Amino acid sequence: MTPEAKVRVIFIKRSARAVKGGRRFSFNALVVVGDNKNRVGLGFGKSSEVANAIYKAEHSAIKQLVQISLKSGTIPHEVCGRYCGAHVVLRPACPGNGISASNTVRAVLECAGVRNAVAKSLGAASPANVAKATLQALMNLHLAEHIYEDRGLIRSTNEKSLKNPEFVRIRGLTPLYWIHLCNVAGEGQTASRPSQILQ
Repeated sequence: MTPEAKVRVIFIKRSARAVKGGRRFSFNALVVVGDNKNRVGLGFGKSSEVANAIYKAEHSAIKQLVQISLKSGTIPHEVCGRYCGAHVVLRPACPGNGISASNTVRAVLECAGVRNAVAKSLGAASPANVAKATLQALMNLHLAEHIYEDRGLIRSTNEKSLKNPEFVRIRGLTPLYWIHLCNVAGEGQTASRPSQILQ
């Protein structure tokens, strides 16, 4: 991890087990770790000591870091995440707005490097499920450039290309982006139908 890494403890719970000599206590900790550079992970730890539980959870989170897609300090588009009964909705926000979210969602977003976002938590209020639903929502983010690359397309903003029939506008993507179809049917050829782009 980098020196700028953030570690946030979401919750610490105590559990007891009845034994012959009385009760034995153990502690569970859920920790979120991020490097403020589009990487974040959740970890769970359990031990008879609080410090050891946090230590185990932190190392578990580091091993489970995932890469997410961010744009200019916020998320590129609205996204939803579900885990069990928890449902989290994330929306992008303008610079200076900050993070409007609950403590659990805020911890995950801050560790991921999000500076401006609006979140709404629906359904179950369990901190563990809400944190996992938030992480699932972040993993569902995609940049437009990555979508074009996955489909083998080239984005063009050249004004001359707007009059070229080989360029077509695709509904549902970011407005004013035009897609070149030169690589759809093969090198040196173009797609005969716009529907070929979705195949």
